[in-house]
Amino acid sequence: MKRIVTIRKYHSEFIFIITIVASVFGYSQPSNLSDTLLKSDYKALYEQFYITGDKNKEAEKYAQAYLLKAKLDNDTSQVLTGYHLLADFHDHHYEIASKYVDSAITFSKNFKSGDYPRRLYGKKGYIERANGNFDKALDNYLKQLELTEESQYNSRHFIQQNIATLKIKTGYYNEAKSILKNCLRYEEVQLTSKQWDSSSFFSTIAELVSTYRLNKELDSAQSLHNQYMNTPGMYWSAPLFMLNDGILKYDRKNYTEAIKSLESAIPAVNNINNDFVFEIDHKINTYLFLGKSHGALNKEKLKIYYYKKIDSISETGYIIPETRIVYKELAEYYRQSGNIKQQLTYINKLIKADSIIDANYAYMSNKFHKQYDIPKLLSEKEKIITSLENERSSIFSRYITLFVILILTILFLGYYYYKQHIYKKRFEELLQLNSKKIDPVTNHAPINKVSLTLEIPEETINSILKKLNAFEQQHKYTKKNTSTHSLAKNIGTNTKYLSKIIHTYKEKSFKQYLNDLRIDYAIQRLKTDPLFRKYTIKAIAYDSGFNKAESFSKAFYKRTGIYPSYFIKKIT
Repeated sequence: MKRIVTIRKYHSEFIFIITIVASVFGYSQPSNLSDTLLKSDYKALYEQFYITGDKNKEAEKYAQAYLLKAKLDNDTSQVLTGYHLLADFHDHHYEIASKYVDSAITFSKNFKSGDYPRRLYGKKGYIERANGNFDKALDNYLKQLELTEESQYNSRHFIQQNIATLKIKTGYYNEAKSILKNCLRYEEVQLTSKQWDSSSFFSTIAELVSTYRLNKELDSAQSLHNQYMNTPGMYWSAPLFMLNDGILKYDRKNYTEAIKSLESAIPAVNNINNDFVFEIDHKINTYLFLGKSHGALNKEKLKIYYYKKIDSISETGYIIPETRIVYKELAEYYRQSGNIKQQLTYINKLIKADSIIDANYAYMSNKFHKQYDIPKLLSEKEKIITSLENERSSIFSRYITLFVILILTILFLGYYYYKQHIYKKRFEELLQLNSKKIDPVTNHAPINKVSLTLEIPEETINSILKKLNAFEQQHKYTKKNTSTHSLAKNIGTNTKYLSKIIHTYKEKSFKQYLNDLRIDYAIQRLKTDPLFRKYTIKAIAYDSGFNKAESFSKAFYKRTGIYPSYFIKKIT
């Protein structure tokens, strides 16, 4: 059945592409296109499309006329521009816009002229980003960057802005901040030469303010915001400043004023014609901080009203870290209301959002590192080396530089493969162990002699050891917040006796004893339970008794010498 569905899918896509390619060489004229339009030049049709408003139904006829004129002229470059215009018109309809762009990309495979096929990948990146497919968006932006010449400064600038936007969405605030600062410097130069739209400059300012805030640099965010707030000439960027203004007022606990600023931004973020400025994130943040502000004023119903608006946005598959905050709040609201069914609904949505966010972060992290950050660093390194070579024409200096790089590379690779070998060996050792329990008693002295040393009655030692064994066998150590005090109380002794016995018979501190039990439990579950392997690191940590994923990872490495992510990857 799966194979049949796949064949049908490819067959459908094949038919669509063939139809479009065939239509390029066709000469039929849509009935709503006049001869006057077809006699217009490309520049006039292009400008009229955007003057009319690319989301206005009337604009579609200019895009259609442009495409038909290009087909009649058999002009490949203009045909691609025509499809690009139609993709712009339909970019709120993911399937239609994607098919226009995908078909144009396929058609332009062996064609490279002017802006094409580079612009098509940029458009495809925008469509994917607007639909929450950040991994696919990044792939397309990187492809666009690959096809962009070093001398195409404006194009590279906009690609860098788009990559910064993706870094913000996936939590790389420091890196996004660095890119936006570079973009701002570039735009300031363009503004002085009067070759740049000031609205774009203000939009970059607003995004940098938001990035400062997300990076917990609230003073920098407020200072930059105050510097440009109410500056003339913002045009369509002004609502972005109102949004930031509302969020910054919320941070200062000025909730009533925050609501006023946020409400003034709502018309703009909901306006379909402003989609080239306002991301879905802006809409989510508007509703999120409206909800938070009303919640802070004890207006619970209004808070839930705005949170449910975010839920409706997320139903389309657009998930960002802010989404999980909303689902957590909604689940808690319905728990307190006693509505178990709704509580379960939002718990399930929270779990799904977590898995999507984790997957996006893992993919994006790998992509950013391998295909953006490293090439960028290598490019910078090459520039530095070139500069050094110009300054130091000596062949000896060049050889020394190359030799150092080679040695460092060899050392790095050697260390990397050594670590991989060690990890693999430790992983295989873990697999070969049977159902491993915490280290057995290693003190071989008779209990009656040890009791004299510890100044604890022999019967008490025997009793505590038996209860510790039951504690281990029944996996009670997976209960969160277990302490020496709570365990001593449960087994009927005091913390002093308990600590002495664990230190003597287990040869470790109470914390290490507890962590080792939990790690052994997690390893055994991962080895025997396929479903458990599908859990996120955070879920595995919680299930094993840890409060934080970071604590679990550190304890796992200390116990086994490898990280849980490596173990799970290898055992899956």
